[in-house]
Amino acid sequence: MLRDPQLVCATAEEMAAKQRLAWQRERERLQEEAAERRRATVAATERRVQARLAAIGSMKEGDLIRGRVHRSSDNCSTGLILSLRDQPKGTRGFIPFSECSHETVEDWESLCHTFRTLKIKIKALVIKPDPDNRRVLLSTKALEPTPGDMMRNPELVYDRAEEMAEACRVKREAAQAAEKEADS
Repeated sequence: MLRDPQLVCATAEEMAAKQRLAWQRERERLQEEAAERRRATVAATERRVQARLAAIGSMKEGDLIRGRVHRSSDNCSTGLILSLRDQPKGTRGFIPFSECSHETVEDWESLCHTFRTLKIKIKALVIKPDPDNRRVLLSTKALEPTPGDMMRNPELVYDRAEEMAEACRVKREAAQAAEKEADS
């Protein structure tokens, strides 16, 4: 049998202690790797958020923005949320229904569904960039050549969007100049 059972027991305990220490080190290494991945993910997310905020901060009232309907807010109760093109990924804009068209729409849910499923490209005018709240308020109503065109013929609105945006800018600048003159 065993010549020195105490030696065998001590050796086994020593080997078990070494194995437990190796497992503990491996567990700590894996935990550190997971923590590093979480830190890297948080840092990347923060960079994306900062890029979106910078993009929103660089927008000015009257800028023309392109995008697609990302989703509708609150089951189509208040407006459309757009994924903005030519902006950092994840930058969104909001078009309240009151800013979609001069014409009253009876079935917003159907309209939202159409915009989403057909992935229609939308051009909209920046009404108010709001980097503090991480959003951009947009309007397609301001781009309508004649009231209701957005509902009847959106392609006409998109085709003439640059022209109408320029007209809105000129009108806004004239109003600001008149306001300055009135204050003087």
